Amino acid sequence: MSGATSAELVARLGEQVTAFSPKVVSIMIGTNDIATAGLGPEVYRANLVSLVRSVRTLPGGPFPVLQPPNPVDPAKWPGRVGLPQYAQVMGEVAAQESVVFVDHYTDWLSNNGGQVPLSLLNDGLHPNERGHHRLALKMIKDLRVFDVGSRVCSLRIP
Repeated sequence: MSGATSAELVARLGEQVTAFSPKVVSIMIGTNDIATAGLGPEVYRANLVSLVRSVRTLPGGPFPVLQPPNPVDPAKWPGRVGLPQYAQVMGEVAAQESVVFVDHYTDWLSNNGGQVPLSLLNDGLHPNERGHHRLALKMIKDLRVFDVGSRVCSLRIP
């Protein structure tokens, strides 16, 4: 949901997810929390814990997967320079709650010499087609469903 915060997701999780009867619920949130008054790291942490626990209580007991947001261009989005702390909080919650953590934040930086890979972003914040493909591949690999013969896994974007 574009523009959503973890607090909004906590409030609407059931209506957003139950209609799909999922087996897995992927949660990637935090970029907007950092730019929203009153949603500091500790509120974010509490919201993530609530989301994970709520997902587990949904019909069918789907498995939650936490994914921190991708890094953003601090020159264009200075209000989000604290994003590394939010990614760290999400990793801590994933460990605490024993859920899969697909760490896009670290992946993007470590594969670009510690710098934000601007070539993966449309506007310095949102991933472009190459960025979305990288997110998908990382998730597929971390969930151990990578198949070199699939069109998604073998896709190359110039």
